Amino acid sequence: MRISQIRGGQAVDDGEKWSWEKEAEKNVPLKMFLGLSIFAAKAFEPKLRRRHNRNTSISPSTHTQQALGLHQPAMIASSNVPKHAVIGSGMAEISELYINLVKAILGVGVLSLPSGIAAFGNAPSAILPAVLLVAIMGTLSSIGFSWIAQVCARTGSLSYREAWSKSVSPKTSWIPTFCALCNPFVACLSYSMVLADSINGLVPVESRTYRLWGITALAVLPLCWMKDLKSLVPFSMLGILGMVYAIFAMGFRLLSGSYRPGSKLFLAIPQSLQPSFGDKGWDAVFRPQSILFVSMLSSSFMCHINSPRFYRQLKDNSVERFNRLVKLGFGTAIMMAGLLAAIGFATFGSNCQGFVLKNYAPNDTWIGFSRLAVTTSILFSYPITFQALRDGVLETLGISVSNRTNKALNQTTILLLFSMTAMATILTDVGVVVAFSGATLGNMLAYILPAIMFWHVEPRARIPATILGSLGVILGLVGTALAMNKLSKPQ
Repeated sequence: MRISQIRGGQAVDDGEKWSWEKEAEKNVPLKMFLGLSIFAAKAFEPKLRRRHNRNTSISPSTHTQQALGLHQPAMIASSNVPKHAVIGSGMAEISELYINLVKAILGVGVLSLPSGIAAFGNAPSAILPAVLLVAIMGTLSSIGFSWIAQVCARTGSLSYREAWSKSVSPKTSWIPTFCALCNPFVACLSYSMVLADSINGLVPVESRTYRLWGITALAVLPLCWMKDLKSLVPFSMLGILGMVYAIFAMGFRLLSGSYRPGSKLFLAIPQSLQPSFGDKGWDAVFRPQSILFVSMLSSSFMCHINSPRFYRQLKDNSVERFNRLVKLGFGTAIMMAGLLAAIGFATFGSNCQGFVLKNYAPNDTWIGFSRLAVTTSILFSYPITFQALRDGVLETLGISVSNRTNKALNQTTILLLFSMTAMATILTDVGVVVAFSGATLGNMLAYILPAIMFWHVEPRARIPATILGSLGVILGLVGTALAMNKLSKPQ
């Protein structure tokens, strides 16, 4: 080999291309000098980038980090994507997304929370630790929700699955995909179970089975057959109004003593639904059964699949602005969930049902309007959630959009609705279903998977990510065992 130059103390052939990368690998002092340069550049980089070029997709020091061998594929956030990358072209203000986020968080699972308190306690003082658990689990869920958006920002991802693929591994992207497919299935199953109970008193049919199959055939099926669901979206917003009114009506009945022993409404409900209290108070939270309540909370605050969408839709989206939205949305949801759980349990105690409105008398006019609002909201939300389930099933089966004929869509709709309605006929306690889905899907989507993704993209947060992920695993194992034990008992 002909040697013509000496660079960095090393012989270099004329035909060999000289580069900073190779030079840095060979020259230790140069490597140290460039390392200090990177440190200085990083100190001033955020201000300069925010002031001059907010949309920069690659930081100025990226290529130098790669030359030094400091770039690690697992740490995508610190090398390829700026800390506050702008993903998508969102036009919605925080105030506009706030209501949508609260609606996404507060599903029908919130109406099962009073029965979660009744799972471990039967005295009024059990409300105190229960409300504290609502605040703790809601806060942890908000952290997982924020972490998912941060992963999307740092990896340029547009969906939960893509965030997992880019931050962890595309080979295991089937895990969030499977969870995302199961999520609408459990949601639709819960909808069917609640519909059977919410129309009690609204229709002159005593049999729960007849009510369930009747409303499925006459209302749910025709709505799920609709091809354009845009007209249904505004009606689904009734869920928030229905929840607010339910809290107000339940609070009024509690404060007025309408269900005290001997009252007219008290005598209008069977003994199994009447208020019942014992001596298991605040210290009962240390019983293993309290994990069932925690699992319900994991399900009640589960909306994490939608985190990337909310981040994309936010105008001038940054982590700081997104966290403001998260604090407002989850803060409101925590307050409403805590109030509903406390009021429901304070009224009926250990006899709280999985769907708390089931405890109230069919002829209770105040609660009747709440049942009507919840029923209307579910009816118009059902086909929107069901469409996501149906599309996920067809995609899993390898049926492309072009091959999804009306006949195939209708057949799939009938098969899925029949399966879920049959399950809802057997399963009568929606609280148990909410607890099981929270212990499995809730812990996976809200705690475990976000913690794993954030662990990969943010080295400085590996300790809190490990703690949250480990907590999700423990709660998932214990909660699943307790929920399975309760499911095995006659309902």
